[in-house]
Amino acid sequence: MRKPDWDKHLLNWFRENENRPFCWGSFDCALAAAEAIEVQTGIDQAADVRGRYTSAKGALTIIKKAGFADLEDLVTDRLGPPLRNPRLAHRGDIVLGKLDNGPTLLVVMGLTAFGPAEDGLQAIPMDRWMKAWRVG
Repeated sequence: MRKPDWDKHLLNWFRENENRPFCWGSFDCALAAAEAIEVQTGIDQAADVRGRYTSAKGALTIIKKAGFADLEDLVTDRLGPPLRNPRLAHRGDIVLGKLDNGPTLLVVMGLTAFGPAEDGLQAIPMDRWMKAWRVG
């Protein structure tokens, strides 16, 4: 369940992180999505993995050791089944975007979703969304 003032908290999170660079284990796509979920709901979906890896290989190892096939499988376990169409995602929901470097979790902020990149949050248009999950 989202907090009554979730939208204010999400906007503050976005503003605080818009220039924050990508960093494995502290501000990668999964941890950024988890932070956005936490400011909306008060629940930290990544408490058990935060700080336990520093590379893509380390992240995948944690996912596999937890019994999940991939990032999509992990998110489905934590948030429930994906929406039947990612275009049904609303502000604050989480989407899996198709990027050149592979699937990436993003936070929906309207018709665009954002995820960490080298120079801060990167905008990814809806036509690159592959899956979506409701938050709260």
